Amino acid sequence: MLNDNRINPRVKANFAADVLLAEQQQIEVHAANISLTGIMLHATQADFRAILGERHANFPPHQTEPREMNVKFCLPGGPGLGRMAKIDVRCRAIHVRRISQNCFHIGLKFIGLDAGAESKIAKFVSTSLMAKSRPAMSA
Repeated sequence: MLNDNRINPRVKANFAADVLLAEQQQIEVHAANISLTGIMLHATQADFRAILGERHANFPPHQTEPREMNVKFCLPGGPGLGRMAKIDVRCRAIHVRRISQNCFHIGLKFIGLDAGAESKIAKFVSTSLMAKSRPAMSA
């Protein structure tokens, strides 16, 4: 198992996220992981091209102009979390990894996160990390 030695650790995620494009188009993808500083989205090739455009098909982010977008998602609720938390945040694409022929991960950095949304994400991440570190209960 690899350790995540980041300042802001990532936790696995499995919830829908809507990417809002400039043309008033909305694309639903799924979150693969989330941290206090960003989110990784799981996208098909068609969604990837719609989100980042044809010019970004061979994405190294440092070789193209930054692509920014708004992303909306609801953090799941549950024990220690309360109700679902709605988040609407401006993001910048900073990383892309092709997982398979029709599957991409798009790493987004939060660039417009307000204090309320940051608090909700922090609670989700810390609760997920605590649940992960607890030993499994045996029957």
